[in-house]
Amino acid sequence: MNDSQIDLKKQNKETKKILIYPPYLKYKEKFIPSVFDVKTMKMIRGTKIERKDKYWLKLYKKIDKIYDEKPYILKKGTLLYRCSTYKNPNNFGKSHSNSKLIYFGLDFVISIWIALEIKDRQINMIKSLRQKKTKIKNTTRRINKDNNNKNTFYLHVYEITDDINYKYISNDKGTIDEIDSDSSLLKPCIHPQRILHGDASYDKYNELGTEISFPRSSNYTNYFSATESYIINISELEKNRTKFIFEWDPVKALKVLV
Repeated sequence: MNDSQIDLKKQNKETKKILIYPPYLKYKEKFIPSVFDVKTMKMIRGTKIERKDKYWLKLYKKIDKIYDEKPYILKKGTLLYRCSTYKNPNNFGKSHSNSKLIYFGLDFVISIWIALEIKDRQINMIKSLRQKKTKIKNTTRRINKDNNNKNTFYLHVYEITDDINYKYISNDKGTIDEIDSDSSLLKPCIHPQRILHGDASYDKYNELGTEISFPRSSNYTNYFSATESYIINISELEKNRTKFIFEWDPVKALKVLV
């Protein structure tokens, strides 16, 4: 288990499972919530999550300290997280954007909020079709079929079964494939990434997480094995989308899948 990872058994008696928080979990005393207005394209309060901001730079550096160090090896036993609409943790499906990469969280927080992104995306897609006066009956049925019942979301936990050599991408100007598409298609890459509380380019409520990508063309499933799974209560995420980790612990939206 990575040194930055926290044993939830010491924090939450209900789940008694290992879930990893961002390495700056104790930042709540000094945390400045970032709230962005998409209409005016201005910050309402807080500051934009980027390295040039003095506050966020401190949190980026905490992630850098863990992953931006030679020999750039993610140790066997490290835990990975992935949100899915599939109950089977070994069913990874297809990327909704036809991405050549598959992503996993190095903390469960970045992965659990993906569920709300997926849900919002589905709702926005249906709204868009209605606005265009498109017949949506068959389209909606196809969406549900392709995504294996959007009403249920799962958080799957995986354990790395062998050391992984990776590239660390510290650049904060986009996603892994946008920043370094060449490297990301050749090997696993780790990157600090904004956590969006919903589906938006600039959501009002953002936090900072860490993710790792694998080329879909590689035998990435050989790197890890599934250990446990949770059902995500999407209603809890919707109800608490405006709250940050120090205001509401997202573990409360999880129930162990038996």
